[in-house]
Amino acid sequence: MSNVPDLVFARFGSARAKPRLTRVYRADVGWTQSLSHPVLTSSLLANLAEGGYTMVEGKWRWKLREISLTHGRLERR
Repeated sequence: MSNVPDLVFARFGSARAKPRLTRVYRADVGWTQSLSHPVLTSSLLANLAEGGYTMVEGKWRWKLREISLTHGRLERR
């Protein structure tokens, strides 16, 4: 069982997607590059949302997608 949220799978168009974090967005700072590139898991996204981040950018293969953390649909698959 994966702990990548359904929303992430939907954004990347594959149930096998394991996208990695590339950038994070916070209103007071703007976009910031991620120094490490962890897989976008439910716990990572929850921690970022708690830290005040509202969007993340992830990359899987050739696809780069932005994902909002404020809409409350970060269910686990």
